[in-house]
Amino acid sequence: MRYKEGARIKALDTINVRNTPGYLNKPEGDVQTVLMPGDVVTVGVELELWNELIYYRVALEDGRRGWVSETSPDGTDLFTDRMGLDLTKPVPPGTILTQLWGENPEYYRQIPGYPVPLRGHNGIDWGAPVGTSILATDDGVVTQVREDPTGFGRMIMIKHSWGESLYAHLEAFAVNELQTVVKGQRIGYMGNTGASSGPHLHFGIKLNGYDRSDGWGGYSNPMKYLEERA
Repeated sequence: MRYKEGARIKALDTINVRNTPGYLNKPEGDVQTVLMPGDVVTVGVELELWNELIYYRVALEDGRRGWVSETSPDGTDLFTDRMGLDLTKPVPPGTILTQLWGENPEYYRQIPGYPVPLRGHNGIDWGAPVGTSILATDDGVVTQVREDPTGFGRMIMIKHSWGESLYAHLEAFAVNELQTVVKGQRIGYMGNTGASSGPHLHFGIKLNGYDRSDGWGGYSNPMKYLEERA
């Protein structure tokens, strides 16, 4: 067995999720859904050897459960547990970092709207003039384009295969809700809206399976996932 219980694995190909393990002589309707490349599932405790293949019972992101094979019949790997992301920096090269992850805990623990007080800054800030282009960190679908009265000001949220990305304190938008975007596409312009003391971008990411009660509001440190880390 390659993957342990609780491991999060990513599909490398289109993969049938079955109601029962095995792929030979299956009843009609045994395939309940199909994973697309990049989809993520969580490995459960159950596994079976069927048709000379290892099958795992997995949980899908929508809560459904089913069986998937570790490899194809010819031995090709169908999943990977290497969940590393290579995200594009959401600001142009040379933009100055103004606040890192986890800084100023005394200020951020006072921010309302989270199940537990924040342990510190739950994103990364870059500062530049109003109107500086803001870029999509990865391919995805825009789920929110709105004014947030609680502090983020004009903000955009994008849904990705691995989770969500947030872009806050914007001056203006360059996308609409439900629009598909590609990595590096301009989605808005840097601003000074909301709880902001100067023009900057607040950038945050949530990885699938996040917990809003983790002290970070469910966000993870984006720095280690950025292709360009300065």
